[in-house]
Amino acid sequence: MRRRFLASLAIAGLLTSGTMVAFADLSRGGCVLGNSIDELKAYEVCSSNHLKRKLNAPNTASSAPTPSPSASSKASPSTKRKLQNAGPKTNRINVPFTSAGVTSAGHVFAAGLNWSKPVGLVVYTDGSSDYGLADPDDRYLLDADGNAGLVKAMKDRNMLLVTLKAPGSECADGDGVCWYSPSGDVTVAQKIRWAYDFATRIKAQYAIDQTRIVVGGYSSGAQFTTEYFTPEYGETFGMDLGVAIAYGGPPKVIPKFTSAFKARVPMVWNTGTEDPSYTTTDAYGVKAGEKWYRDNGFTTKLQRVQGEDHSRPGQFAAVMAAAVDQHLPGPRDRSAE
Repeated sequence: MRRRFLASLAIAGLLTSGTMVAFADLSRGGCVLGNSIDELKAYEVCSSNHLKRKLNAPNTASSAPTPSPSASSKASPSTKRKLQNAGPKTNRINVPFTSAGVTSAGHVFAAGLNWSKPVGLVVYTDGSSDYGLADPDDRYLLDADGNAGLVKAMKDRNMLLVTLKAPGSECADGDGVCWYSPSGDVTVAQKIRWAYDFATRIKAQYAIDQTRIVVGGYSSGAQFTTEYFTPEYGETFGMDLGVAIAYGGPPKVIPKFTSAFKARVPMVWNTGTEDPSYTTTDAYGVKAGEKWYRDNGFTTKLQRVQGEDHSRPGQFAAVMAAAVDQHLPGPRDRSAE
């Protein structure tokens, strides 16, 4: 348990390796683990200095029993929750992140959530060119300063929203940056790994309800969801629901699903009946994707919106909200799973 706790703090950037080594020797070093960021910094300095003194001290080891850790060295569950919930409770735009040499950014919407109750997590990716992420206040997708977009819809459901910008620049098809194709020397695999690492880092900074984690997207983001992220990282990430809006084909990587994951995670497609992503029969289309997941043991839902084509401005919030309301209305007990 302690190792997992420390690992989560390290991912969140709150502890260094030196601090983690010294943690086991708190009672002898006089370092006390506090709750605030300032106390964490003071603790890190204290433990680091204690470790240096210990390394420089002569070896006086004997057969005497090692004293058991004092009460101050054991973080209580409430302390752990506070440490794991140290992320800013604000909306942050264009948060930069680099992983394995790949750099991009994302928006994080944590303002106005009720942290005294379980808070879920939504990871959302947009279509080619990330049009909906360019202006967070536009009603096309986010409407961050209003009441008509994805930000408000997820806030109303007490879910932290993370929207990821695809790394790179132009994709080969000329539609702008995307998730389904390389961008210059940035491969699709690198893009998806960057997204997983960024989302995992944000997840570790907050006390997220591990039974309400959603991954979804539109168009290019739908392909991200069903073709790459879910089969490659969905189970590792702790995903509970997948939502693909307009596109979302079968996996383009070797799936890493277990039977338990298939039984637990519903997959939802939402498409217009006039959308080429629905009318087509190719390997990137909605029909092929929904059929593959259904044939491979998932519970799937295909929603057809009569008369709609591929362009769906202002509709994304309602689609995501409906999926959450139907499949993840509240915390779930996984003890029997």
